[in-house]
Amino acid sequence: MYFVFPGGSHNRFEHSLGVCHLAGKWIRILAEQHPRWITNREILMIEVAALCQDLGQGAYSHSFEQI
Repeated sequence: MYFVFPGGSHNRFEHSLGVCHLAGKWIRILAEQHPRWITNREILMIEVAALCQDLGQGAYSHSFEQI
């Protein structure tokens, strides 16, 4: 991140909020296209799932994925 965007910052909190935001945008677009298939409750469930998707990750756990 720092090599591509020297002034940029990215932490787990920002990542979680970004994932939640993008998942919410995505599911709302689908809901507009298919209103009978997707309920407001399902939209909320997608957003909560996106927000929680990294809860089980330990500190620096991505560093060990190649091992």
